[in-house]
Amino acid sequence: MDQNNSNNWIVSYVDFMTVIMAFFISFTLIATKVAAASELFIVRTMSKIEKKLNKELSSEYTVQNMGYSGIRIIFPAEINGIPMFNVNQSFINKSFKPYIDTLAQIIVDSTIFYDSYREYEPFYRSKGRSLNMNFRVEGHTDASGDNIKNMNLSLKRAEQTKNYLVNNSKFNEDNFSICGYGESRPVNDILLYDENRRVELILNYTLNNKLNYLKNDSLNLKIKKPGERI
Repeated sequence: MDQNNSNNWIVSYVDFMTVIMAFFISFTLIATKVAAASELFIVRTMSKIEKKLNKELSSEYTVQNMGYSGIRIIFPAEINGIPMFNVNQSFINKSFKPYIDTLAQIIVDSTIFYDSYREYEPFYRSKGRSLNMNFRVEGHTDASGDNIKNMNLSLKRAEQTKNYLVNNSKFNEDNFSICGYGESRPVNDILLYDENRRVELILNYTLNNKLNYLKNDSLNLKIKKPGERI
């Protein structure tokens, strides 16, 4: 191989590595911008949602703003003497269900997500992405049973709550996840404390390819508000 061919090979390799590096830097910058925009949107929106829930929900609910990690809504063990779950039971009491309906309706009817997302939607759409609201239902028990029994019971309570929300609201089941913690995360050191028999709902956001936390395309990339024609 003569000297010219050797130099040409080196130049080609350097050019190739330069292109790869430029692509990597460009991709990293785009990902950083998307992440930064997501964090800003989430923090702002969570603050607004927290205020709305605290204003419109029954005072027995506890609403915690966890910033970028989302909103935690702690269902009360009972409201007006009506327990959500009886001891060692996973079925939601019929008389408690209207309180869950109210919570779901507040979230569905809220224009906070729509209004906030309008500002960011063109940016996400240009990147082929979308922020999506997700729901994680966590079940808990008191310490009246053994660990395995309580773990199964807490998971069933989370599942019952998820199923009720999906079957009686516009929420998309694909955006739900459930978990059970048994008696391992009490809200009070009194092991048999009623408030330990509870469910918690965490609202947070993830980057997806489609905005679809409501059923039947109730919300699409045009960010249609309830009742709005586009």
